[in-house]
Amino acid sequence: MAYGSQQADADKLDGKSKIQVKYTLARSLYAHGYYERVLNVLSNQVQTDAINELTALSLYQLQRLSDLQKQINALPAGQRKEQLNWLLVEPTSKSQQTKLIDFLVAEPLNELRLVILKRAIENQWVNSAQVGNLLEELKPKAQSMRHQLWLSLFSIDIKANLGDNTLIQQLNELIKLAEQTYHPLHGELAALHLLAAKSYAQLGNLANQERSMNQATYILEQLAPLHNGLHFRALLDQYRYYLAANDIYPARTFLSRAYAICSLNKPSCNSALYDLILLRAELGETQLLQEDAKLWLENNPIQNQRYFDIWLALNNSHRTVLKNSLSLSLDSLKIMTPQQITDWVTLLIRHQHREALVPEITGYLLQYANQNPLLAHNLLAFNRVIPNELIEQDKPNLVLTAKKLDASKEQFTLPDADIQITPSQYVQSIHLPKRDTVMTIGTDYEITWEASKLPGNTLNLFINHDTHRPDNSYKQFSGIKSVRWKHAASNIANNGKFTIDPYDFMANGANKYKVLLVSELGYWSLSDGLFSIASGVAKDNGLEHFFNPDLLVEAITYPNAFDIYTVGKTSEITWDPNTLQGKYLHFYVLHDSTKGLGSGTDVNIDAVYNKRWYLFSTHIANTGRYELDPALFNGRGNNYKLLIISDLGYWCVSQGRFSVLFHG
Repeated sequence: MAYGSQQADADKLDGKSKIQVKYTLARSLYAHGYYERVLNVLSNQVQTDAINELTALSLYQLQRLSDLQKQINALPAGQRKEQLNWLLVEPTSKSQQTKLIDFLVAEPLNELRLVILKRAIENQWVNSAQVGNLLEELKPKAQSMRHQLWLSLFSIDIKANLGDNTLIQQLNELIKLAEQTYHPLHGELAALHLLAAKSYAQLGNLANQERSMNQATYILEQLAPLHNGLHFRALLDQYRYYLAANDIYPARTFLSRAYAICSLNKPSCNSALYDLILLRAELGETQLLQEDAKLWLENNPIQNQRYFDIWLALNNSHRTVLKNSLSLSLDSLKIMTPQQITDWVTLLIRHQHREALVPEITGYLLQYANQNPLLAHNLLAFNRVIPNELIEQDKPNLVLTAKKLDASKEQFTLPDADIQITPSQYVQSIHLPKRDTVMTIGTDYEITWEASKLPGNTLNLFINHDTHRPDNSYKQFSGIKSVRWKHAASNIANNGKFTIDPYDFMANGANKYKVLLVSELGYWSLSDGLFSIASGVAKDNGLEHFFNPDLLVEAITYPNAFDIYTVGKTSEITWDPNTLQGKYLHFYVLHDSTKGLGSGTDVNIDAVYNKRWYLFSTHIANTGRYELDPALFNGRGNNYKLLIISDLGYWCVSQGRFSVLFHG
């Protein structure tokens, strides 16, 4: 193509022919996304209407809007200037909207009209009904297959909003046709895939949505740095797709890639970096967060709420801070949201930064806390760690305000520990266990966390006993509140490490569990992902009652293999009292592996002694039936067996394995 441009400049061609050759060359370059080269080829040429239009379109595609504005301003007044101006302006009145529609439906349906049509639809300059009518009027005027593809895909996109699932087949056929029409690595094919992905999403067809997004991203990566703006948009679409599914890691990856190819002085890029910093905070990517946050703050020095989001993320990432670095002025506090102010007080508690609460600031916070139970709760916590005279004087009012959390959706009291937690007091600090960790009963395991991030002196440890919940159900505080939490340990020193035998969790199963650490001040942290608890060899079998190895009988009639108990739902255990002789019975449930144990009268006595058993009921009358809430089993999973021992030394073991589930 460079050779073609040189030939056009040769003396053999007259001026008119040179212009025509260069224009033809520029159109070909434009079609393949070489917009900068279009401008180079057309520079210093006689400015015909066709050249002006192609130059304007190239500037628009490059988003060099100030240069585009200069070019349009230099044109003489008239229809051509008015038409090109739609690349920059939008209709602000019904009369302007009518002018726009009249321009779009005029002959011919050329590149300028197609680009402005896309702009009108994407920016919702006209409503869905108007777009539908406009597309129907334009379809007969389509002069090429690419025009037909765009119009047809826009039509499906409008109809997809109505939830018509029969459109999926039409959409599949159009995408197949597009792949036959374009070169496999054509930028416009990528753009069509992105539009199709949007329609697939509206139709609920996630598999094809993901396919089209992946195809678009692949094409644009191969063509980089061409179509940079479209590539940026494709990566953002991927980021939003995974973020909506609470799949944070791939969301972070695509957002990071989008930021890597954009220019920070553009608002869209600045916004991408903002989102990336907050994602890094959620994932605990401390070093990258600090680098990105400093860059963002340097480029956005004006204090506003987004500024304080990044400022808080940056300061939360530091284990130690310089004296007075957390101090804020009253003017700053007046800009911040209630949540940001509450988070700031949490920072002060963590770093024991008493100097920040000067009388003027404290007075403002106390006044503000009268209407903010979360802030009142945090100020009370601050006063427990760093006594403050003004807070102490207003303590009765703060206590009354903080109690309003009891009836709020933004508060939850954990069982057995009487500790209240709120969303604002969450911190990310747990290192282990993490996603896919496997603990084995009978083997000590370390729970580790970053103590400096979790304000308080002592901690309580909890584990979920709901085994039917996916990991993303813990993303919302409402989901955490609805979990049945088991209190596993208390009075843990907040030193970053605690050793536990997973037996104390009273649970087993693969990829089902999270731990929750909570300080006495109400600050809490949740482990990442779901971990597993595997059965193992017990150190202490837990048996407290004697049985005679020779008095094994087969007596249990329920539960049997694969039976299911549901916590909270009254259930029963049944047996033959004539076979299991005695006046009173003691009930144990297995909290270990069933491997090698056996059932009925074929039980390995050595395995019984080496397994870990949990005594859940004692001195039960031998009537043949015992009614109970399966919560007594003190565990959740699918690896349980019963052992019943009578006061005369008779004993029996249930058949197979049964399950204990949480109702939900």
